[in-house]
Amino acid sequence: MPLEKLRKKLKIKPFLLLAGSFVLVIVLYFYLDTQAPKTSIPAMAKRSGSLIDLDALSKSARTEIDARWIPSLDRLDAELKAGKRDEVSIYKDLASVWDSAGASILSAEYYNRIAQKTQRESDYRQAADRLIDVMHRAADSTMAKALFEDAYASARQAYELDSTSLDNQTNLGACVMEQGTEVMTGVKLLLGVVKKDPNHLKANFILAKFAVLSGQYEKAKVRLEHLLSLDKHNINVYLLLAETYNRMGERSKAVATLRTCVLVIKDEKGKKEIQQYIEQLEKGN
Repeated sequence: MPLEKLRKKLKIKPFLLLAGSFVLVIVLYFYLDTQAPKTSIPAMAKRSGSLIDLDALSKSARTEIDARWIPSLDRLDAELKAGKRDEVSIYKDLASVWDSAGASILSAEYYNRIAQKTQRESDYRQAADRLIDVMHRAADSTMAKALFEDAYASARQAYELDSTSLDNQTNLGACVMEQGTEVMTGVKLLLGVVKKDPNHLKANFILAKFAVLSGQYEKAKVRLEHLLSLDKHNINVYLLLAETYNRMGERSKAVATLRTCVLVIKDEKGKKEIQQYIEQLEKGN
């Protein structure tokens, strides 16, 4: 299916689900979506630091980014080694430069280091947000696993510091679902979020993605159409909604959604790829 390929190219990958529990998950999801479930958070082993070697990752990334960012990175690395400035402030500057250079994984990892230094709830939350966003962009499974573990650890720390935060509940729910062993615990957390805030963008999107994976296309469509009414510029929502329409046999709606997405997306390469899939859909492929 063309749209599935598009999702992979644009980093919209599904959560991991255990095959043996998949039918039970679907049944429980239908039931829980009308309930206000209590959630028992799974235990997690305490860990410090990260499995990711930032120096090695930085060295590799430098060969792929625009050369204009190298002087700033060299200066900040030198400042860090000299120890003449607060580490957290340097990490923030490094995160900003790597983000501007398009190396979002490195930027997310520096936010992770910031949280480990400050141990503030807001920093753990920001690290979790960014790590969850990039954890499927790794070039290999080892890196993907390390990013996930960092995301899960940051999400858990933020939740432990403030379990009332809907954003913390959402991030932890996303990570628990991603882990795959206690999927319904993650679903319960997310359903609790949207019960309190029906317009919560991230929680609704994750639940919509889960609905697509479990074949509940009508439920996914309702959530995604609602999300677009709240945010007309969310590329991921357009793409997942187009896929949902296509799976429901509503190809004309899928094409119309992708055409709107082309008008919204800024990345020229992304525009071309989406246009190619529109042409394939119109040809019936």
